Amino acid sequence: YKPKNGWAEHRALAGQNDYIDILGSDEIHPKQIMYHVPHYLRGIHKNKNYFQMMIKRRDHYAQTPLPKAQPSKWAGWNLLMMHEYRWINRHIDQNWWANYKGVTEGPVKNPFKK
Repeated sequence: YKPKNGWAEHRALAGQNDYIDILGSDEIHPKQIMYHVPHYLRGIHKNKNYFQMMIKRRDHYAQTPLPKAQPSKWAGWNLLMMHEYRWINRHIDQNWWANYKGVTEGPVKNPFKK
């Protein structure tokens, strides 16, 4: 048995920013201290789907040298995005949101009655 060093830097500083939104000032937002998360993923809600995150990644890396430095990786990402895009268009009803006018009041209409 070898005891762990409780004062090692990664253990001593763990959780130091946990209460920044409660105790800190309004100048810093908790998503700004997420150092281990890529910039394009900071502040994304957990319910965002994979395709939406891929769009954010593509838009983030489009202004960097990555498309010219690693063209095969860039082309692979674009092919994967097209595959996801086609899958979403085939399997998710696109007309679900087409005529959405907000919450309405009154009696519920029977969708099966003509």
